[in-house]
Amino acid sequence: MPLHRTFKKTQQQKLPPGDWRSLRFDVDDRGEEGKFFALVGQHEPQGALYDLTVGVVIEGVDPGAEVQLRASEYVRAEDEWVVARERPIDSPVHANGRAHFTYTWKDYLEPGRRVRVRVAQFGGSPAVILKAEATAIFWPEGHEEPGREQTAPQQAHAQPYPQPHPYGPQQPYGQPQPYGQPPAYGAPGHHAPPPGAPGGQPPQGAYPPPAPGDHSPVPPGAAPYGQPYPGTDAHGQPHPGHGAYPPPHEPDAYPPRDQGEYPPHTPQG
Repeated sequence: MPLHRTFKKTQQQKLPPGDWRSLRFDVDDRGEEGKFFALVGQHEPQGALYDLTVGVVIEGVDPGAEVQLRASEYVRAEDEWVVARERPIDSPVHANGRAHFTYTWKDYLEPGRRVRVRVAQFGGSPAVILKAEATAIFWPEGHEEPGREQTAPQQAHAQPYPQPHPYGPQQPYGQPQPYGQPPAYGAPGHHAPPPGAPGGQPPQGAYPPPAPGDHSPVPPGAAPYGQPYPGTDAHGQPHPGHGAYPPPHEPDAYPPRDQGEYPPHTPQG
């Protein structure tokens, strides 16, 4: 996570024509007052990735004059800080009145260096920097400034999103049920009465389990298990003439005719 730092300039600063001046801030985000030039690097001796943005208000710039802004990296040389690397320039042209400019740059700051923002104006007369504001977001290499918090603290244990229920039968109120178990009475999609209720299954333990080797008794007249029915062969067919299965009754196809139902036939001579 990156660190965050802001600076404000409330005191005026002279800006002669054609002269580069480092923006001098006088208040930081912790309310400390002083002269702050470096936006990143003062507390990051091992270097850092940075992303900075600056807004500047200048008064007295001649109409049509060019104003230049740039980030500059400084390194200590004996008793002073000197420019080690210049970054690209933004060069807007002022039209009239107070001039308002912004500048942004992202880069890697090598160990032992500090980054500033410098301004120059190329009019015919001196100008004055009225105010400025800078914001720096940076990722230090192996070091964090003491007492400074991260810009966007995250919760250590974020709550997970609701998880869907697993597949399978569900008990009431969305509780999952183990596989192979029948759903409880009244569960969605189930309408059978509970065990022991009228029309339901007998409750568990209502009938004792059969003893080993014990089977239901054979009804009277029935053959033992695995034996053919009396009067039949091994395939269940009746023996010839045994009469185990009496022949079906077949009524006469044509009932006898009563005498006198039809007059006798008299041959025609």
